[in-house]
Amino acid sequence: MAHYSLGNAFLQSGRTSHAIDQYKEALRIDPDYAEAHNNLGNAFFLTGRTSEAIEQYIQALRIHPDFAEAHNNLGNAMVQKGRASEAIDHYKQALRMTPGSASAHNNLAAALGQMGRVAEAIEELNTALRINPNYVDARNNLAKLQALQKTAPAKK
Repeated sequence: MAHYSLGNAFLQSGRTSHAIDQYKEALRIDPDYAEAHNNLGNAFFLTGRTSEAIEQYIQALRIHPDFAEAHNNLGNAMVQKGRASEAIDHYKQALRMTPGSASAHNNLAAALGQMGRVAEAIEELNTALRINPNYVDARNNLAKLQALQKTAPAKK
């Protein structure tokens, strides 16, 4: 647990390579430490190592299938890799466990928007804003989608 805590401290202070080393050590000691896999995934994601992040999130979910944060993080990595349809599934799984997660609703909306499912995306953003009216990212994303919807050519 000490290596995991050190990893968290390093990650929070922006010392990502040190965080990676500490999470790897925590996992050497306890390979079934789902939270360490998740946070190692976060460190990899922050350094642009998206494929390695995906592997870690999948490991975390193998150990703890109902780990909402890992589902949300895996969704983010999938979007980064251009796999929005897979990301949507993971965001929905995260929301089944934590329906009050404004972040997961916002992330789901982004993936839906990428898939051209604008009306559904707007609905998710409105949900995120009902949960957290001060959520700036969701408010900005909503404004962008609404503007896009207004400028889209009308379908006949």
